[in-house]
Amino acid sequence: GRHPSWAADPLGNGPFMLAAPPAGGWLDASQIVLVPNPDYAGTAPKIAAAVLKVIPDVNAAYEAWMKGQVDWAPIPPTASAHVQTLGKKSFLDDAAGAVDYLTVGIGSGAAKPGTDPEELREAISLAINRAVLSEQVFDGAARPARGLVPPVVPGSASASGDGPSSCSVCDFQPTQARQLLAQSGIVVTGSIPLVYPAGLGEDPLMAAIAQDLQQNLGIEVVPTPRAAGALGSAAGSGASDVTLEGVSQVMNYPGADDFLTSLLSSGGGALLTPADRSSLVEALATARGVVSPAARAAAYADAERVAMQGLPVIPLLWPRGIVLARLTRWSFLSMNPFGEPSLATATPKG
Repeated sequence: GRHPSWAADPLGNGPFMLAAPPAGGWLDASQIVLVPNPDYAGTAPKIAAAVLKVIPDVNAAYEAWMKGQVDWAPIPPTASAHVQTLGKKSFLDDAAGAVDYLTVGIGSGAAKPGTDPEELREAISLAINRAVLSEQVFDGAARPARGLVPPVVPGSASASGDGPSSCSVCDFQPTQARQLLAQSGIVVTGSIPLVYPAGLGEDPLMAAIAQDLQQNLGIEVVPTPRAAGALGSAAGSGASDVTLEGVSQVMNYPGADDFLTSLLSSGGGALLTPADRSSLVEALATARGVVSPAARAAAYADAERVAMQGLPVIPLLWPRGIVLARLTRWSFLSMNPFGEPSLATATPKG
């Protein structure tokens, strides 16, 4: 007979393996239990089992940690100031390979001949005060994004101050924003839905973005959370032909290529002109062929600048990686750039 798929019966050669498939299947699993893999070629883990609890809402995960029910948990972005007061044995804080950005969908009713959707996207970008979002909404747990690829990622155009960033319209310029909106020729009617994933704690961020766009562009925006796994965009309360979507992207592997390749297949990629798409594909092919790490990073920085021509997505913030970690109970417990715990090295104290 046929072998089961990896999703049904995952196999790997890492330090851990599944104790058993989740009862009731993957979609309804409440927890996943990992145990040491006896065939692992490296140093054996120091823990007998790791229980990964499935908690869809970050606020619930935060509460579970505070109650002592878990030893590791993500935090709501707005909780970073409180977490800092818990002491160094309660959290980890490091740069993260993540970015928050917006995509802008413009239907045929709004993108009429003679209008300029790129100018509308630039107007939206210039109307958002990223510094306020960072300091007042995220309590400093994020940096205003100056491009798509976070600076901690090799090949980011913003990795140093030596070269230009990839976003020339990421500053807060409300007067210029209003001028560009008028120049675009696009008349926004009704309310614009701002769709974003529920459960990540980004509700205050989306509310602040909506307020910026209302105040600086006179555009009514309705933040609309979407449950995990839901398809399509939620409808707004008005008849607008413009939609916004908030995206939180964490890298799959540590390199600029991950973010730029994702752009090609995402909602932002659909806004690349054929010429810009061709230029990006060519720039990525060039960067992949460079052997020297320094030269390859420079080539990827150039590719990012190519990718952001026309502003297919609107960079917002580069979040920091802050997690609750009960370091009073564990030694050698750290966080990797993906925000994951170092289970392979974690050692119980006492």
